[in-house]
Amino acid sequence: MKLVISHLEIVIFVILLVSLVIIVVQFLNAKKLGNDISSLNNENQELKNSLQNLNENYNQLNKSYTELNKSYSELNEFENILKKEINSTITKIETYGIELKESMAWFKTNSILNKDNQKQSEAISLLESYCLEKTSNQCHIKTGCFYLINRINLNLDYQSDIRTTGEKDKLQSLNEFIQNGGGDCEDYGLFYKAEFNSILEKCKVFNSSNIVLESYYETEETSPYFIDFYNRWFIDRATKVDLKEGYIYPNVICGNIFDLNLDIIGGHCVVAFTKNKIKSIEDLNNLDKSQIIEPQDGSYMGLINDVSSDIYLITKNNIHNSYIYEVITDEDLFLFSTKYEEWLSYSIFDNELNTQKLELINLMK
Repeated sequence: MKLVISHLEIVIFVILLVSLVIIVVQFLNAKKLGNDISSLNNENQELKNSLQNLNENYNQLNKSYTELNKSYSELNEFENILKKEINSTITKIETYGIELKESMAWFKTNSILNKDNQKQSEAISLLESYCLEKTSNQCHIKTGCFYLINRINLNLDYQSDIRTTGEKDKLQSLNEFIQNGGGDCEDYGLFYKAEFNSILEKCKVFNSSNIVLESYYETEETSPYFIDFYNRWFIDRATKVDLKEGYIYPNVICGNIFDLNLDIIGGHCVVAFTKNKIKSIEDLNNLDKSQIIEPQDGSYMGLINDVSSDIYLITKNNIHNSYIYEVITDEDLFLFSTKYEEWLSYSIFDNELNTQKLELINLMK
């Protein structure tokens, strides 16, 4: 029997086959799409989670920004206040600096007699005539002679600050010292130092080794000592003392030392001659073994840091019954601070203030 397939049947078969293929393809696409949708859903969830994290981070950052902005405003306000305080401090430093410089300038101005002032010029002439002997190769100065000029010719005597200035403790200028007829030991020391510097000016052509200082000290022997070169004034019981060679720079030293007026150990100022000028704290070592003169009569008192005077320069670990705690040079004042246990000075304060001022200015930049 012969199978005969009609054209219709073939067409139907093809249609069914194509439909089956289409169904299979659609099924496969639908399955892939489902996987894609599932993957997209997962990605979408991840994105949602990321978005949530971003929102949380944003809120946290926004909160931090608000806090930082507030802190910035507070810091800005604090900076403005700080700048005002720094400017105020700088102004104070400048004011203190001016006062310190004025103080140092005061000491310099009053470190030598003024030849343009009538009374001071007169003192220079008298000192040069009676207390100085110049030869071709040396200057010879008698320290005791200054007492003769001050007491007899200038009518200067020991007087308390209360009597001369109405204040308990005030340094007199050279002019005030003469006008008030004298002053206390500190004033005497400053005036004597200025007198000596004026005479030293007359000897500046000589080397320090050719400038001879002669003093005296009282003895029990009845041997007169003439304190001037004209031999018009003498001390009945005294012996000549030649001071050490080259020690020609006068400094006022004050402390708990022997007071001739009170005849006891007490606050007093005298003059010490050093070989080199004192310009810094380190230079205070120049006072070691320097010679001491009582400015009120020009007598010799011995050496600093020596049994000859029993007067010592105070240090942190060196405190004696008789000690020096203040030194006045031609341009500066040095004081020993018991609080800090060290020597301080106007120049040190001035340098420290300038350093602090620069540091504050740098903070403003």
